[in-house]
Amino acid sequence: MHSLEGWRQTIANFFYNLEWALTAPVLLLLGIVLVRIVFRRRWVAVLLLPTLFGILGGATYPENPVVGSAYEFLLCLLMIAVLVRFGLLALVVAWTFASWILFLVTTDPSAWYFGRSAATILTLAAIACYGFYTSLGGQRLFRDRVLDD
Repeated sequence: MHSLEGWRQTIANFFYNLEWALTAPVLLLLGIVLVRIVFRRRWVAVLLLPTLFGILGGATYPENPVVGSAYEFLLCLLMIAVLVRFGLLALVVAWTFASWILFLVTTDPSAWYFGRSAATILTLAAIACYGFYTSLGGQRLFRDRVLDD
């Protein structure tokens, strides 16, 4: 809800979330590498880190630490699965887009914070369009035969 405090706070939140989206996946990768070096088994690293995050994360949910621990365990396991299967870039992109849920977004043009919502939505759309364009690698979107019919 910090995005309701003004444009400066919104821009500061954007860059803070971007910084954390770049830092956290690298730290997770570093943790996996360190645990794998110590124990010499990949599966130990994949299970030890989520367990550690689950135990520590349960302390941040004082009303129900068991649910908090399970949530943190599953979230860390999902992040490790994305990191191992798709790579560091995929986890950075996933973290970036997931952290933008913290911004207040509306599609109601009569809302007083619609300008910030439109800026957030347009930024997300621009990043997605740029990613799609670069993933084509110079290829055309449609073949000529499709356009000639």
